[in-house]
Amino acid sequence: MGVAKIIVAIGAVVFLGITAWSFSTGVPVDWAAFTADPWVALAMADLYLGFVLLAVMIALLERSPVRAALWIIPLFFVGNLVAAVYLLLNLNRIGPALKRAREGV
Repeated sequence: MGVAKIIVAIGAVVFLGITAWSFSTGVPVDWAAFTADPWVALAMADLYLGFVLLAVMIALLERSPVRAALWIIPLFFVGNLVAAVYLLLNLNRIGPALKRAREGV
């Protein structure tokens, strides 16, 4: 799990840096890009499908619905930074569960 945590942590730090740089340049939102270029709409649909899939995983892994909601709701607003933090905090629990599932236990 050590290597996985390092990779996720590096990804989160890089993402946080790019986010800070983006906000420092201003926050222009060109909604016309969604209708002008179908690839932009596809990329957003892909992004949010990933959020939904991770939200399902979080809902299945968390024992408390309230705790699950506290992770899932920010996921759709903050994005993959929340996913990275969740994975960093829970890889020790997720890894063995996935291994047991793979082995059919």
